[in-house]
Amino acid sequence: MLSPVPPSSTQPKQALERPKRSIRRRLLGWTLVAVIVPTLLSMGAFGFIARDTLGKQWEADGRMLAQTVAASLEGRISAGLDRRDGELMSSLSHDRRIAFAVIVDRNNNVKHSSVFDAKAFESYRKGETTWSKMQVSDVGNAQSTMVSEKLVVHTTPVLTNGGSERMARAGPDTALAIEDMEGALVLGIHPLGLGNMLVNFHLAQGAAALIACIVVLPLMSSVMRRWTRPLADLVTVTRRLAEGKPPEPVLVRSMDELGFLSCAFNDMASSLMGSRRQLMEMNESLEQRVKERTSELQEAMTRLDEMASTDALTHLANRRAFNAALTRFNEDARRSNGDMAAILIDLDGFKPVNDTFGHDVGDELLVLTGQVLKRHCRDFDMAARLGGDEFAVLLRRVDKEEALARAQTILDEFTAEATQLLSRYDNGVPVSMSVGVAMRRETRAKGCEALIRFADQALYAAKGAGKSCVRVAEYVEEAEEETVEGA
Repeated sequence: MLSPVPPSSTQPKQALERPKRSIRRRLLGWTLVAVIVPTLLSMGAFGFIARDTLGKQWEADGRMLAQTVAASLEGRISAGLDRRDGELMSSLSHDRRIAFAVIVDRNNNVKHSSVFDAKAFESYRKGETTWSKMQVSDVGNAQSTMVSEKLVVHTTPVLTNGGSERMARAGPDTALAIEDMEGALVLGIHPLGLGNMLVNFHLAQGAAALIACIVVLPLMSSVMRRWTRPLADLVTVTRRLAEGKPPEPVLVRSMDELGFLSCAFNDMASSLMGSRRQLMEMNESLEQRVKERTSELQEAMTRLDEMASTDALTHLANRRAFNAALTRFNEDARRSNGDMAAILIDLDGFKPVNDTFGHDVGDELLVLTGQVLKRHCRDFDMAARLGGDEFAVLLRRVDKEEALARAQTILDEFTAEATQLLSRYDNGVPVSMSVGVAMRRETRAKGCEALIRFADQALYAAKGAGKSCVRVAEYVEEAEEETVEGA
């Protein structure tokens, strides 16, 4: 089965994690900047324009007030101010903007003063200039002087009756002589209302900007969420595709660029998953073929191993396997200080049978020999065909009596079954076997070759004794030579 491709070691880990900053949040941030920055700039621009406009309007209102009061005092300074004029000046105290009101004559002598803000009046007195030295080009407008940021002083000429008549005849733009003016009205006004109006204007601007943010941001958030939802869907299905999971088709929410991208991704994902399925099927087929070939190879190797260690006719171990087993058995007996028996067998009368009845009958006799030997071998014993009509048996963990009894039983059963087999061919040739037994402990064999040599000597002793018998090899310590004892 195919597994997901692991990320490259050079690939940053963050590539597989969720993005820490989404496009929607970035767009909201830029939208916030796009709303707030122009709002602040517009607030500053409108504030500057409003301050200038309102200041001019405020100055015009103060000048008009000064002109109105000065007109009511026309021709009254030289004649002397009466109680009504004093009440007029005192009534100005009801206007919180007015700091002081002073009437001076042509010689700059104070005829009347109404001071409502001593500090403001003192500030004015420090920078005072006589009205007679002022350049009066427009008697119809009061001259305004900004004494400080918190005080505007309006100096308005008070005309004589004759001067007023001349001005009326000549027009407001006519410059009058000094003798047409009998004094001046000095009016100090605080621009308190202007500041309040500007503060209210700025508050209104701020409230409008806040309302715009409250209304615009949620609306933009909703719009951007709708716009960026296809991107979020693409991120989700792309992660599933990268993890090797089949992704769900991306829902096409619109027919714009994002909708086109969603359609293209769906086509790409479908193509990739189809290719992945084909690769998986090919992989499964290849794995199955590899398993089959591996199984066949293992079976072939098992057969080769069996062929290399097994006699093809009798299915007993061959000489190669016998030698390997003899080494193992001897080492096991040496470590455990136990005993083992090596039995060599040679068939008697086999060649006459082979020559008389043919090789097929001879092969049947060999197969019969293998069957008899297998019946009398335990799971941890071994029977082998050494070649021709020579056989061998290795018995582990047996004593001398048991080994001799086993050998005699093999001899008796083989003789009986071989006679029965050959009776079908009207046999007159007797068939039996000669058996030689060698015990490891009894012979004190110092190795595998010595033990086989002892068994071979016992086999020759059996043949010398007339065949069809069992002989066992013994070691005579006094003579330091091997002897053979009959069974």
